[in-house]
This record gives sequence, structure tokens and C-alpha cells, in this order.
Amino acid sequence: MVESLFAGRSPRAWYRLVRYTIISLVYNVQVDSNYIVDTLLNPVIFPLDNLTASLGPYLVALVVVLLSSVILISYVLGIEWYLRKELHKTLALAFVIGHYLQVCVWTHFYKGVVTDPGHPTVSDPTNADVCKRCVFPKPPRTHHCSVCKRCVLRMDHHCPWLNNCVGLNTHRHFYLFSFFTLLGCIFIAIFGLPVFFEFLFVSRDEKYFASVPKTYLGKWVVSEAYGRIVWYTFSMVLSIGLCVFGVFCWHTSLIVANETCVENKQNSYERKRFSKLNMRYRNPYDRGVLKNLSEVLLHDDQKSLWWILVPFHLSPDSWLARMAHKIFGRAAKTGKIV
Repeated sequence: MVESLFAGRSPRAWYRLVRYTIISLVYNVQVDSNYIVDTLLNPVIFPLDNLTASLGPYLVALVVVLLSSVILISYVLGIEWYLRKELHKTLALAFVIGHYLQVCVWTHFYKGVVTDPGHPTVSDPTNADVCKRCVFPKPPRTHHCSVCKRCVLRMDHHCPWLNNCVGLNTHRHFYLFSFFTLLGCIFIAIFGLPVFFEFLFVSRDEKYFASVPKTYLGKWVVSEAYGRIVWYTFSMVLSIGLCVFGVFCWHTSLIVANETCVENKQNSYERKRFSKLNMRYRNPYDRGVLKNLSEVLLHDDQKSLWWILVPFHLSPDSWLARMAHKIFGRAAKTGKIV
């Protein structure tokens, strides 16, 4: 009987028999070309992901050190210059604006670092896909982060500077951190421009110091160390401002289209595919610019985009929230993940 099973088979029949035998032993419905590519690249990606995860806390500390150094130097040099020029009202205005921007920057940075970006749970809909890496429910717009080693709801990317994923609950803080950091760089550039120009073009000799009030820096402003600090501040503000400007513009274009970085790549492919068919592809999550901005930047109990100017999420029942609602002319509605 065994001889009759193998007798008279052609090479093609043998190939098909062996192929189906192997497939029957190792077949997995979750395996596709993308999974195979990910598996082959894993020896390269795995060390990079672990390096990113290991460096995360140090990069967060680096952000704190760099921003703090620029802010501290701006205090020391700026206050001294405006006192020397006796521009007290301008200095008071700079104090108010500068401290407000500081509160916004540090609040959103802290929230971006410590807030959970959002992860799927076992209570998610049963018709959700299953992640091939963590074998967990994978609702729409969810992607697996190879650095955090878990799926993230509405994942945009993993940000090493926050040591956290930019997802459903953290995209708002990441975007507003970049927005207020950019405003902070512009603020320092505007109020620091006179200081920089005087450093470059004004000769500060004995006659100059005799004509201006004495300050806590005194004649140290003509020292070599003062010049190095001015150039350090100039280079840091310029480099941070340009980098943050690029990030801000890129994510603004994504948010107004209600896309993430992952979805942008997928939607670009779909647009090209539809274009070849003389059809127009439309992002299914696009609800219009204002609604898209509100979806990412606002909590459910907030209805006006003016709320992005308030760095804290106020309880709708608090007196401060009621006062803010009167200012913004909107009624509150409870509910949303902070």
C-alpha cells in the first residue's frame, strides 16, 4: 500500500506533495510578507530598539539641562541689560510672557513623559485585529511599538526625547510642547536681540560704563566669558528653534489631516494607487481641519481651541474651569482620558 502511494508520481506532483505537507505543519494565518520581513530585520532592529530604550532617561535629562541652561542665561543676561537701559516696563512684560511660556513648556513636557499613551485592553471589541508581536487585540489606528514592546492606541511614533510613545493620550502634550518651545525661542530671540546687537556692535569702554547705571554684572559684560555665553545662547536658541519649527510644521500638517506618521505613509501609498485608477483617495478619519485639531488638542469637556492656551486640564466643576468657560464662551461636558 505504501509503494502504491509513492509509485508513478511526477516531480511536479512530488513538489506539490512536499509543499502542502510543510504548509500543513507550519501554516499560520497571521504570517505574511510584512511579518517575514520584520522577522528577518529583527537582528538589526532589536539592538537599536534596546539602545533607544536605554538612552531614553538620559535624553530626557539632556532636554531638561539644555532648556534650563538657556532659560537661566536668558534671566541673567536679559535682566541685567534691561536694568542697565532702565526699561523697567519692558522687563515686567517680558517677565509675564516668559513665565507663562515656561509653565506651558514644562507642563506639557512633564505630561508627555509621564502620561500613558494608551494601550488596548482585553475589553476592546472582539472584531479587532490581533497584533502579531504581542498577540493582543489591535483596534483600528493601533500599532506595535518595538521600543516599548506593546501596542499603542493611535500611535504616531516613539519619541526618545520624551522617552515615551506619542499616542492617543500624549499626542496633545508632544505637539503643544513643541509649539510652546517654538514660541519660547521666538520670545528669547525678540527680547534678546538688543542684547546680541549691543554685544556685536557697541563699544563698551570706560565712557560707556560711566553713562549707564551700575548692575550686578558690572564690567564683566566685556569679558571673554560673557561673549562665549552670548554665542552659546544664540546657537542654542537658533538650533532648537529650527529643529522644533520643522517638527511643529510636520505634525501640524498631520493633525489637520487627522493622520499619524504611520498612517501618512500608508495613505501616501493609497493615494498613488487610487491615482492610477483615476480616483481620489480620502482619509476615512478626516473630519475637517477644526474637528481634527479639536480631536487631538482638546479634552472631551473642552469645545474651544482657545483651551490650548491653558496648560492644565481643569476639572469642569472647579471654579477656575467655570471662570475659564465664561472667558472662552463655551459650556463644558465631562469625560476624557487625561
